[in-house]
Amino acid sequence: MRPDLLVSVFQAILWLGVAALFWRMPDLQARGLAFGVRIPPERAGDPAVVAVRQRYRRGVAASVALAAAGWLAVLGTGWGGAAGQALAASGAGLGFLLLATLAYVAAHRRLAAVKAQEGWLAASPRAAVAETRPRGAGEIRWAWFAPALGVLLATLALGLRVYPHLPARIPMHIDAAGRVDAWATKSYGSALMPVWVQLFLTLVVGGVAALVPSAPLRLDPGEPEESLRRQLLFRRRMVAALGVVAAGADLTALLLGLVVWGWLPPSYAALSVLPTLLAVLVMLGVTFSLGQEGSRIRPARRPPSAEGRGATAPAPAPAPIHAPAPADDDRYWWGGLVYVNRDDPSFLVSKRFGVGWTVNFGHPLGWLFAALVLGSIAVAVALPLLAGR
Repeated sequence: MRPDLLVSVFQAILWLGVAALFWRMPDLQARGLAFGVRIPPERAGDPAVVAVRQRYRRGVAASVALAAAGWLAVLGTGWGGAAGQALAASGAGLGFLLLATLAYVAAHRRLAAVKAQEGWLAASPRAAVAETRPRGAGEIRWAWFAPALGVLLATLALGLRVYPHLPARIPMHIDAAGRVDAWATKSYGSALMPVWVQLFLTLVVGGVAALVPSAPLRLDPGEPEESLRRQLLFRRRMVAALGVVAAGADLTALLLGLVVWGWLPPSYAALSVLPTLLAVLVMLGVTFSLGQEGSRIRPARRPPSAEGRGATAPAPAPAPIHAPAPADDDRYWWGGLVYVNRDDPSFLVSKRFGVGWTVNFGHPLGWLFAALVLGSIAVAVALPLLAGR
């Protein structure tokens, strides 16, 4: 298969996975949340919530259709050649993200207005549950990052071994058609670029994993013990998935290194995306199976009773319909997406719409962290271009 077509196939698979995540997102959220709005648990099946969910999904479906139509139109015309096709695929994906996000914003505003108009939480019992277990105890198993570290060290050892035998000029960028379009003078900075990329990616993903235990556990007052169990299991499995993502990204960089060092032809550069794509699909699968904060994890079964000779008792009954809801903290969430609370010492908090964690922009380090991430991305993009001059 031609490299440009292979890249298009990989991009299509990735964006379909992202579209599936947007579609399923309302079903993955924690109990008592809908489209970033805090609601009483018994309102999850309210006609207003159902109507907003249906309208949101129509918006997601329309976003997929429009993005796919634009992409196919460009493919049909052959505009821009291989580079144009790759650009069109990226543009279609970004267009989908924009439209799907607008569908979410509309759903959030609509549901927030209904909640305020009908006073859903005004008469609901509220409760707060404190979790006093020391943070970080048993939550992170760094063995999941051993494969990524092993790939990084192997790439470094191989790069140092081949460096003396490299030509004076080495390829630094390969276009969608598998042609080298940027070169760099041989140096440790340019020749070991795959290693620097691996180091950056491993530190970023590992850093996120290291911060996970610092995020507070938002326990459900209606079932505090069960929500604690689910959230701890959620954290362990998500960190494991992050280790898989780090290893996949590092394998991609290693394959690109083999192309840079002349061990593989430039046309094989498109195949280097495969490990990262597979790792992202693993992450999506874990996300679908867990739900946010472990909302889709099955309830724990009671230990066997002595009288039953090992028989397992049925799972605990679900929380009552009018179980107490967590305190309403919508005022700290901008659009249900951005958390700003100067009184909360937490740096990371669980997302309200999505899976994982987000930064508290009311924390002194919140904006600094965002600036560092954006700056790192800019540097990672600019390095190959600067080396190719």
